[in-house]
Amino acid sequence: MSISKHETYSFNPFRIDSKHIRRLPVVDEGVTVGHKFADFEEHVRIFPEIYDDLEKLSSMALKVLVYLFANLKKDADEVYFDIEDFLRFTNREKVGEEKPPAPIKSKAGVYRGIADLLDKDLIARKAGDVKTFYINPAKFFYGKRGEWHNRCKDMPKEIRTILIDRRLNGQTGRW
Repeated sequence: MSISKHETYSFNPFRIDSKHIRRLPVVDEGVTVGHKFADFEEHVRIFPEIYDDLEKLSSMALKVLVYLFANLKKDADEVYFDIEDFLRFTNREKVGEEKPPAPIKSKAGVYRGIADLLDKDLIARKAGDVKTFYINPAKFFYGKRGEWHNRCKDMPKEIRTILIDRRLNGQTGRW
């Protein structure tokens, strides 16, 4: 379908379910001075540091990343990856899809997608568990990143030094 076949609008036609929006008081020195609206729907946040990486990801890496987004646990920096579950998730029927794409069958392609995410420092392998990965909260996170930072800020100095040295030297990928 071409772009010109799509409708045009004089207003934004998209809406969100109002059950997720709450009106909250704005309080100044104990006095309500107004109101604001807040979004309480659970969501994964992506941060500007990921933009360049997203443009360079392979199509399989994007599929793996969507699966990881769907499987993040709130306030956690680890995500579990099960390839059989990934294949079910990716090959499922999707809303609005007239003709589903050919199902993914190659596990080798999936592993290349994971390697692409590792190369771009979107995820890191967890020692001792081949199915669990650490996510890079500088790029995406589900929950309160500030609280995660407070829990992790006291990591051993040797690890902080390795990470800072890698960044200063422009190194990416596995280590």
